[in-house]
Amino acid sequence: MATSNFYHGGNHGLNVILIPDDDEDNTIVEDTIANIVSELTDRGYSVDSADHLTQAPRSFETGTGYLVYNKNAKIVAFLELCAGYYSGANIDIYTGDALIDISDDGYDYDNEVTKNKRDIDRVVKCVEMYTDGFRKKYQFSNGESIYERGE
Repeated sequence: MATSNFYHGGNHGLNVILIPDDDEDNTIVEDTIANIVSELTDRGYSVDSADHLTQAPRSFETGTGYLVYNKNAKIVAFLELCAGYYSGANIDIYTGDALIDISDDGYDYDNEVTKNKRDIDRVVKCVEMYTDGFRKKYQFSNGESIYERGE
């Protein structure tokens, strides 16, 4: 039985890190994450590990998740790195209520998460700068999916 390559979570589309088949350098994913973190830092956000978010759907497979904070120390987003089933990876972005819903570490995030659209848009744009936007066009009964570039 086939399966989809990418798990789609979050509330901001499918942000894919493509790895060419002939690429012998396995640092593309790490470099992409480093570029996103650097871009966010340059824009005044701070980024910290989010390993404690126990309801994160797929970061347990990669061990990589980040919380993005604005200058008022409010959480803007959770960025989750998800390994592709066959190849590549994608970054799921959780913001607002979607972020609160996956936060199951016993802490009340309602007052810690900002829903400021300006902050959210800036974070999403930083991720989109370094990833390719895809959408699932078809999913067959056997689980196989066809993806299309663009939103």
